[in-house]
Amino acid sequence: MIRILMCAAMLYGIAATGCQQEGPARSTPRIRLLIEETLDSAAGREIVWTDFEVETAQGRIVCSLGRAAAPHSPPTLCMVLYGGSPVEKLIERGAHVLKVPVGWPGLGHVAAAVRDGNDLFVEVNARLEAVNTKAMEAGLTEPGRTILMGSSRDGFIALDAMAHIPEIGAAIANQTVTVWPYLGEFKGMEGNAILQKHDLQEHASLMAPRPVLLQIGYNDERVGTAHCRELAEQLEQVYDQVSVADRTELHVLAIKGHSGSPQGEDHRRLLRWLYEQEFIREG
Repeated sequence: MIRILMCAAMLYGIAATGCQQEGPARSTPRIRLLIEETLDSAAGREIVWTDFEVETAQGRIVCSLGRAAAPHSPPTLCMVLYGGSPVEKLIERGAHVLKVPVGWPGLGHVAAAVRDGNDLFVEVNARLEAVNTKAMEAGLTEPGRTILMGSSRDGFIALDAMAHIPEIGAAIANQTVTVWPYLGEFKGMEGNAILQKHDLQEHASLMAPRPVLLQIGYNDERVGTAHCRELAEQLEQVYDQVSVADRTELHVLAIKGHSGSPQGEDHRRLLRWLYEQEFIREG
């Protein structure tokens, strides 16, 4: 069953944001409010970043690799598609971190490409699969031990890629796009075949039983807090059908709008979740 975590301060006014559903028509996941203990960081150590080059069908891409001094066993690799993630804490807790350039144009260009029948999602999934294959060959990860982490459109990429790449072990999507036609650039594209092909709710069964963490601001009008909640509910139903518990969570952040970044408490919850899923060590 999916857990929904939110700050105690978030309880006031939540009903107006779409994070709380009314009426019996829709199931409501169990809400657990947790008071997290502070995760003490490991002794500070300098992180050395090195280039990690990968040949893909679209050409060579250069990623940035931060290796853990004391890697978790079995190895864990966090493929990070956005800034603002707690990379230092991840490395301290035994995960290798690979910053991967997605290489997408602006959303207006993405929308135009999709209208013209160009499936950019397939292209980026192929790039991520090539990076993960090279990382496995280098001993940085194993099948089922790579975590994709993305924010906004990159959050969608993390979820969509996990659904289509069996070797990916988990996904963390922060303030993620879940319904493309909700965005202004994609208005009127509800019937687009490419967007329908990459409908996350339709792909929930492809994600199970692998762990998924969703993070969303309590009033995100850009990507739609309610849409993220709907995806969380769909994941709950699918994971319940395969009798998998405690693999999915929805974290409601104390962020109004779409421009804010997760802060200390949000990072501590993320790290606690990864520890519970046995991807990193406890701090």
